[in-house]
Amino acid sequence: MFFRPILFVLSLCTSLAATCAIAAAPAAEELRLQRERFPLVWETARHGPPDAWRKMAVGLERYPLYPYLELAGLQKQLAQLQQGVVAEFLAKWAESLPAQSLRDAFLQELARRGDWKNFLEFYTD
Repeated sequence: MFFRPILFVLSLCTSLAATCAIAAAPAAEELRLQRERFPLVWETARHGPPDAWRKMAVGLERYPLYPYLELAGLQKQLAQLQQGVVAEFLAKWAESLPAQSLRDAFLQELARRGDWKNFLEFYTD
């Protein structure tokens, strides 16, 4: 009698573990495919025509390094960037290293332009 609840719990745990393993397999495969595609898209973002990388990046939106693709594309256009584009990126990726990198680069660009009003808006301690 005592063993029946234990057997039930053990069979439940086994079923749960099997379900998790089956669910993890597609996620691992998706991550592997994203990892394979990322370097080509990143090089396109850094060196290709503006926004050409976006077409190639479809399906990478949930990849952990995706913000770096956007950062590379924006850094290439730094001299022409408008404040709204930068503010949108900073809001979307707040508290991330790519956001801090773009903020620092944009502050240097604003200083080069002599745009002190916007410099003060983007400056944070």
